[in-house]
Amino acid sequence: MRLLILLAVLFSGFTRLKAAEPTVPASNLQYGGLTCIAVNLTFTKGNGAWCTILMKQGSAVDAVPADGTKYTAFSAFGAGSQIGTGNYVVYDNIGNSVTITGLIPGTTYHFTVFEHDGIAPDYLTSKSASLSFTTHSLKLDFSFSRTDSCEKTNKVTFTNKSQASFGWITYTWLYRDGNKDTGVNVNYTYNAGGNYAVQLIASPSLGCNNNYTTPTSVFIVPRPKSNPTVRNWDTAQCLKGNHFYFEDKTTIPAIPRCGKKVMWYLGGADSTTFPNPDRYFTSAGKFRIFFRSETTYGLNGNVFSTGCTDTAAIFVRVIADPSSGLKINDSVQCLKNNSFTFQNATNNLVYYRWYFGDGDSSTLQNATHTYADTGVYRVIHSARSKEGCSSTDAVYVRVRPNVSAAFTGLPSFACENSPLITMVPGTPGGLFSGGPVSGNSFKCSPPGNYTVKYTIPDSDCPDSTIANIKVHPLPKFNLGRDTNLCNGSSLTLNVTTPGTVAWSTGQSGNSITVSSGGVFGASVDDLGCLWADSLKIFLGDAPIVVLPSDTLLCRGGMLKLTATWPQSRYQWSTGQTDSVIYVTKAGNYSVTVTNPCGVATDAVTVRYQEELCDLFIPTAFTPNNDDKNNDFQIFVRGGKPILMLIYDRWGGKVFDSRDKGVYQWNGKTAEQDCKEGVYHYVFQYEMPVGSRVRRNSIKGSIVLMR
Repeated sequence: MRLLILLAVLFSGFTRLKAAEPTVPASNLQYGGLTCIAVNLTFTKGNGAWCTILMKQGSAVDAVPADGTKYTAFSAFGAGSQIGTGNYVVYDNIGNSVTITGLIPGTTYHFTVFEHDGIAPDYLTSKSASLSFTTHSLKLDFSFSRTDSCEKTNKVTFTNKSQASFGWITYTWLYRDGNKDTGVNVNYTYNAGGNYAVQLIASPSLGCNNNYTTPTSVFIVPRPKSNPTVRNWDTAQCLKGNHFYFEDKTTIPAIPRCGKKVMWYLGGADSTTFPNPDRYFTSAGKFRIFFRSETTYGLNGNVFSTGCTDTAAIFVRVIADPSSGLKINDSVQCLKNNSFTFQNATNNLVYYRWYFGDGDSSTLQNATHTYADTGVYRVIHSARSKEGCSSTDAVYVRVRPNVSAAFTGLPSFACENSPLITMVPGTPGGLFSGGPVSGNSFKCSPPGNYTVKYTIPDSDCPDSTIANIKVHPLPKFNLGRDTNLCNGSSLTLNVTTPGTVAWSTGQSGNSITVSSGGVFGASVDDLGCLWADSLKIFLGDAPIVVLPSDTLLCRGGMLKLTATWPQSRYQWSTGQTDSVIYVTKAGNYSVTVTNPCGVATDAVTVRYQEELCDLFIPTAFTPNNDDKNNDFQIFVRGGKPILMLIYDRWGGKVFDSRDKGVYQWNGKTAEQDCKEGVYHYVFQYEMPVGSRVRRNSIKGSIVLMR
């Protein structure tokens, strides 16, 4: 019994080993989890027990597995069995998904799923399922540019030129100076010179290369640190024997090929590139020594300027000779009342001595001395400062005999704009000054109190005399511009300036009221200074304008529009400026009338009719002596006819009103009846329009019937 059971099991297994080729292929092929180097493939199995997947790079799978052959499958692309050329077995199992690795970024792959029975095996090759995909790619790259290459002032712009098949990437920039930043494109300023190999890192990279370092480093020129000094810090020296030794102690970071050059500016146009110059100063004062250092760059035996500079300044002081601050109130004085004040304005003095040249001396810093006789005196001054600087200086003073500078002719009072005043000096050859003076003349303008000085120009001892004059202002006032009195109004004229007021009307006081037209004036007398003014007053009424009511104008008609008002200006909407215009067209007509008292406007609308509404013209007549419509006559309303001509249809004239002085035709020509038919007429007439006469001419046809 056990043997029978074993045989049944063996028979059953043998039956399964002989299973037939699958008939239903795999379906619903999909890929997911795509990166630069891997992908996950899923599918729905057919009716085979096993599935084999062939995968090829760049083109579709072009081979099929052979029945009865078992292939080696590896999920790392290219490691499994190869069927044909480039067709690799990446899967052979009973499941429905696999993750493929070992792929190349940015590359297209094709795969085909074959069903088989898993024993011999027997492959379903007549039916299969295929799909393709392209791996993600990421190529990092960037460039940079600079608007300045100097330390601290540079601005480096990094432009991201990376290419990626996927988004959501965070870019991190490593500036290689200890700092970093994130962003697609970034700007950065380096605070220290050097060569920086900047690195760009991408995250996530999906298995692609995630970093890129620029092959060309960012070179930032180091900036020197200027440090000008004076040897031994001897920054204050006496003018006499001064000698300053300047030293360059500038530092610069030790970067290959970088050096420095300097420029000293030692005042005025004095400059030098010598590192440690020395200078003498010929005048006292505080001097600003400006120093500039610049980084240089050496290349191929040449040295180039970089423009990366640093500046600094130091001050040195040259102490003035202590006796050089000597001042005198007046070096030439007259003997009478002479008083010479000698002053040394230099600060920080510890010793001073004056020798006046007449045997007298003083140890005061500021001394006063009076000479007893005329002559020239040499004054010697010695001084010493607290810094230890000593010096001696000498000046000359002169004492001269007195001269007279008196003059006459200048009063103490004058009115503004009075005639020029001539001043007469007692001693000629002098010079007048002070106030509006020209030569020996004094101009009485502008008002004010003046002191006039007459000076005798002496090379050693000038003398002068002064006199005072008051120029009294004119009592100026203004009555105003010419004005208007309209519609019975009145005007008060005021004078507010001081003085006695007299009006042209004979009135007095500071104001009058006028209610009539004309010229009105006033004059003011203030301490003998006179002023007058006047104005013209226009007397009138505001204009009134009344145009006719809106009206109709017939063809050939004319309308007179009048807007006359005394002493007025006119502006019509047509651009005309007369008081009267004539209208021959339809439209809206308006006028503005203006005079000093006001403005008035009015408007009228004129409609136009093409018909001749001032004529009555029959269309036919019957000259058959029945006293009804025997004659052809055109009736003129409000005008008079001046010509009527009748022509037959061949252009022959059959009637002329000038022959008999009548303007109606009885249907005859040369006393003979005209035939029935259509005749043509020319008719002229005159119409009065205001003071004008308008002449019109019309043409038409008339039918003669008998």
